[in-house]
Amino acid sequence: MRAAPHGPDLEAGTAGTHVTGHSGIPYGWNDAQPARIGVMPRGP
Repeated sequence: MRAAPHGPDLEAGTAGTHVTGHSGIPYGWNDAQPARIGVMPRGP
C-alpha cells in the first residue's frame, strides 16, 4: 500500500484519508468512532 515515504500516500495520510497508525485503520475513522473498532474492525 505505501510504496514511498514521500508521495500521495503521505499527503493522504496527513489529511486523514488512509493513514495506518494502529492496526491498519484510518485515523479519521478511528478517531470518529473508537468504540466501533471493537465491534467492526473492518471499517470502510
